[in-house]
Amino acid sequence: MAEETPSFARESNRGGGWTVRGEGPPDRDAVASWAEKLAQGGAPEAQTEREWRAIFREVVSALLAAESWPGRTGSPKLLLDEIAHRTLEPGADVRRRALAAALAEACENVKSLNDRIFLLRELALVGGKEEVLFLGRWLESEQALIRSYALRALEANPSEEAANALRRALPRAKSPRERGALLSALGARRDPASLDDLAPHVGAEEREVARAAIQAVARTGSPRAPEVLGKAWEAAPRQPARKSPAPASPRHREGFPPRSRKGRRRTFPWWPFSGPAAARPAGTCCRS
Repeated sequence: MAEETPSFARESNRGGGWTVRGEGPPDRDAVASWAEKLAQGGAPEAQTEREWRAIFREVVSALLAAESWPGRTGSPKLLLDEIAHRTLEPGADVRRRALAAALAEACENVKSLNDRIFLLRELALVGGKEEVLFLGRWLESEQALIRSYALRALEANPSEEAANALRRALPRAKSPRERGALLSALGARRDPASLDDLAPHVGAEEREVARAAIQAVARTGSPRAPEVLGKAWEAAPRQPARKSPAPASPRHREGFPPRSRKGRRRTFPWWPFSGPAAARPAGTCCRS
């Protein structure tokens, strides 16, 4: 059954607040007023999450389509970012869920790559367990940049469903670099339940994968982490020992100056002559 969209009206004051009532779609002035007040911490007197979703659907759509916004010099997307931060305040969980649903819906419909990346960044801020399935689909995208931002959104998602989605994505990683990024994301969550999924990658042949797995295992804080890392250390191949340096030549041990490759004695500053003793003039040196 399709969700019924509530009716809208222009802003109507009631004890300093504003409400969503009447019939017909909202005009641009009404949406602009809603967006500004939401960014400032105001809230319409919506009674249900369904009404909140309808409000945010209109606000998100208007801000993404606008190139400029009345009374603002920057991008309208900055206003949407302010609204997203406001939904993280205490007691605004209903607004956060409604905004996350509106952002996910808009992300499916936008055509611009930059807009989709911006929406995924906002979902990393306000997304919950309801958006995990949606983010998991974008984790399979053909575009590496979209996969990267979907991974960031899942990493920041505090739900257990997000951790499960990251674990399921490990075998399907398209490259060692992406597998390392998935391991790092699981490690950043500091979830001891991920240890069994991280342990097989500690001994990976790819250095970047092994390094990410070792760091992730250490960050889980699991009591079994030292055991896993110890076994990996014992199983790691050892490099051959370096050869010891050659012993000093007899001339060095006896204090004689070293010889050059041609067999001639090297010249030192404290020697007045560098040639053979027979070629030195008699009486010119105390060592003659």
